[in-house]
Amino acid sequence: MTGDKLNGMTENTTDHTTDHTTGTTFRPAGPPLPTWPAAPAPDTPSAVVTALWARMQARDWSGVAALLAPDAVVDWPVSAERLPDRDAYVAVNAAYPEGWTVHEPRVIAQGSTVVSEVRVDHEEVGTHVAVSFWTVENGLITSGREYWTMPGSDPSPPWRAPHVRPL
Repeated sequence: MTGDKLNGMTENTTDHTTDHTTGTTFRPAGPPLPTWPAAPAPDTPSAVVTALWARMQARDWSGVAALLAPDAVVDWPVSAERLPDRDAYVAVNAAYPEGWTVHEPRVIAQGSTVVSEVRVDHEEVGTHVAVSFWTVENGLITSGREYWTMPGSDPSPPWRAPHVRPL
């Protein structure tokens, strides 16, 4: 993205990220990262999940950690993996190779259950979509179940051809 607006996102003119836990400053590779307009304080379950995705896009790892209970468990059924706590969830996301952009999620909440759908484009890997089911209690994510996939990666079987149209 080079100066354009995309889904209400604007470019971040900051050329560094600071981990407020350690005080370490990181310089992201490549062009400035897109950010979203300021979100309201996460005071509802849907606002917590919206803030999670915004902080992921900003590479604000201490901010991501602040939204998760220390013992939050996140499952990734597609790859048959469990992230057993907050630290594992933050570490695996922070270690993902750079070049990705999180687009503003669709978020639906009922009580403490929040469902989000988000598109993540990666310069080299391509586009992923994640549908996630979160439990938010007392302002913290206590559990999650994320289904990550690449559109079109599971081809339609021939028998369905008369009934479906490509997206």
